[in-house]
Amino acid sequence: GRAYVTDDQAWLATTALLAGARTDPMLARAATRIAAMVATPAEVFADPEVGQRLGPLLRRPVAPYGPSRADLLAVLAEALSDPSTVHPPHPRSSHVRPTH
Repeated sequence: GRAYVTDDQAWLATTALLAGARTDPMLARAATRIAAMVATPAEVFADPEVGQRLGPLLRRPVAPYGPSRADLLAVLAEALSDPSTVHPPHPRSSHVRPTH
């Protein structure tokens, strides 16, 4: 996988808004207003307080969510190479329905 790189300002602003919404209640409410279709993105982003709070988020690189593909494959390979980490399916997890 590669990091997504774009000059699309709407994508960058939305990504910053969603990242900020995780820790800033005001940005969480702003994101919710868009998601609930109570306000348009243009209306939300026109709010000076939203812009002020997004400023620092727009100036830093977007942090990836989770491990890189290479890291994930390495962890999986290590786990699968150790027989103690591989468990048989639980008997009740069968997809076959019991007959009564």
